[in-house]
Amino acid sequence: SHAHVRDDAAQYLAYFKRSWVDKRDAVPMKASGSRHSRSKSYFPMPYALADEYVDSDKLGDVVGARPIDVVCTLRDKRGGRGRVLPWLKEYAAERKLHDVRLGQLSSAGRTVIDAGYLSTMRRAKVVVTCNPTGWEGDFRLFEALSSGALVMVDRMGTPYHHPLIDGEHVVYYDHTNKTDLLDKLTHALNRPHWARKVGVKGYAHVLRHHRAVSWADYFLRTAHARMLAEKGEEQKYAETGQAVLARANRPVSGAPPVKADFATRREHGALAFAANEHADDDTLRIEDV
Repeated sequence: SHAHVRDDAAQYLAYFKRSWVDKRDAVPMKASGSRHSRSKSYFPMPYALADEYVDSDKLGDVVGARPIDVVCTLRDKRGGRGRVLPWLKEYAAERKLHDVRLGQLSSAGRTVIDAGYLSTMRRAKVVVTCNPTGWEGDFRLFEALSSGALVMVDRMGTPYHHPLIDGEHVVYYDHTNKTDLLDKLTHALNRPHWARKVGVKGYAHVLRHHRAVSWADYFLRTAHARMLAEKGEEQKYAETGQAVLARANRPVSGAPPVKADFATRREHGALAFAANEHADDDTLRIEDV
């Protein structure tokens, strides 16, 4: 709750909000709160990857063997999470998957780095996660991405800087549609080299753009871009909060023009997924990451 913050956030140069969308029955509906649309200061704030998540000496090598077919550590029985985990358990039983981890692995909180939990995901081919019922964004997604496995996550409404592209860095699914989830999981398990490529590209993408230091840089360049815009000066930063909102069709002062090729990346992601239907090789070019 931010009841102490005026709706227009006029006292802030830039105010970053983690819970950005309203959800109905666990489905993102719209940007939450009229103050988002009225304010020049509100910007979305994604979660970030903690450096401790990528300590290979403690957690195991991300390019090591992956004997576990699927990991899903959800424990909430509500909303999308309450649907996804039972569907996966049913799927694993029907297909007689020999090695899965479905359900809570540990009772440790997020004040500690749980090596057992993180290292288990590093031995998985696919990690399935789902956003919380009442809000969007959580540490689970970035814990999963730190594993190098192919990560499947429900579709999100929060606009991101350097977004995760469907079929390139992650695979998005509809948590209200059992067939959509399980068809995409089958695709990944049947094409392990393709799944490995998407997992590695997702891992490289979050290391490059979504570490805590990347977060801080996003905050600072967004605030500086606002300062320059108010002075009528040009700014040349990429992937500011202003640019993120402009891509989400909410132009704000200080946003650079949206590049057409980047504006269409959501469609490109779906096409890339389809184009890779038969690309079952393990060639990973340097430009892929």
